[in-house]
Amino acid sequence: MFTPVLGVLFSVSCIFSSFLFLNLRYLSTRQIATMFFARWHKNDQNVRRSPRNLRMARRRRKTQRRLNGQHRPVSNKPAGLPFKLQGYAHQTLALPKINSRGC
Repeated sequence: MFTPVLGVLFSVSCIFSSFLFLNLRYLSTRQIATMFFARWHKNDQNVRRSPRNLRMARRRRKTQRRLNGQHRPVSNKPAGLPFKLQGYAHQTLALPKINSRGC
């Protein structure tokens, strides 16, 4: 009666351990620990979220978006090139179309 159950358990454990062994070569110990304790780790991070930290993070994200050119300007004038592309405008293959005619 127990033989098929044991067989299934054994095969599952074999697959799991081989998967882990393959990954161990490419992952550091810390990454493996994070993988196993991901939920605990996440909760641990949530504890440190003070209102000020959240505010600062929001500001950082906003700045990053602006630098990446994802921030939409308030006026309907076409935005200039994204900050990162300004020096490389001649090298880019497909710039985003500013209006429907593409010019």
